[in-house]
Amino acid sequence: MQEYDMAANGEVSVHDPVPAKEKYPYVDENGVEHPELIEHYREGGGKLFCYETREIYEDRVVDVYPCYLTYFEFDEPEEKLEEN
Repeated sequence: MQEYDMAANGEVSVHDPVPAKEKYPYVDENGVEHPELIEHYREGGGKLFCYETREIYEDRVVDVYPCYLTYFEFDEPEEKLEEN
């Protein structure tokens, strides 16, 4: 799967999305391991995008294991950043 971006000057760039990091088993804030869960996160923090549901998540996602969804690192499009 590849993503396509179009710059303001009309140039198109192609890049592969970066998969989210995974931590299994999920360990909660009390240090308890949960073998039925997996954590998806982005190193250094940031948003995640779920390919199948098209949802955007802040910081991290805890999902059931085995997980049938695919998560990628997500950055706001440059156009949106300039508007804010």
